[in-house]
Amino acid sequence: MTQTNAMSVAHRTGPASVGSIVKRYRKRDRQFTYGLRIRAYGERYWIPLGTEREGWNDVRAADRRDEIAALVRRGAWRPPNNFELDPRERNPGFHEFSSDWLKRYRRIVKPRTAHLAEYLLSHHILPFLHEYRLAESTTRFSRRSWRTSWSGMKRSRWQRKQV
Repeated sequence: MTQTNAMSVAHRTGPASVGSIVKRYRKRDRQFTYGLRIRAYGERYWIPLGTEREGWNDVRAADRRDEIAALVRRGAWRPPNNFELDPRERNPGFHEFSSDWLKRYRRIVKPRTAHLAEYLLSHHILPFLHEYRLAESTTRFSRRSWRTSWSGMKRSRWQRKQV
């Protein structure tokens, strides 16, 4: 590689935004689902669009792909799964944060997965951390609070056998 080619390669930010339409047939409800694979900002993103019953077809998916490509070229597009806190509330309570996170998470996972996440939050995490602010919830803090909370609980049969 010559010196001029090496310099031009070093200054490249990556390929231009490229998108492809993914159309998959689901046997369980006998319809097509649509999604987009988008390459932007040096990363690849998956954007689920919807199903035929929701009004998606090849033409509408192509239009959405072109809209996103135009936004990426202008630098105005944000990836769909980025979670940003509201600027007015930089340090929300853990309960408020987890509720907002769960609402966004439901959009990108199957209903059973969302139900499991809600169960784990409400039965295992929030009973210990609901009253704290997000900035106070560190890994060390979580481990310490769970250990102290669980130390007063009755030990299971398996734990008693191990002692």
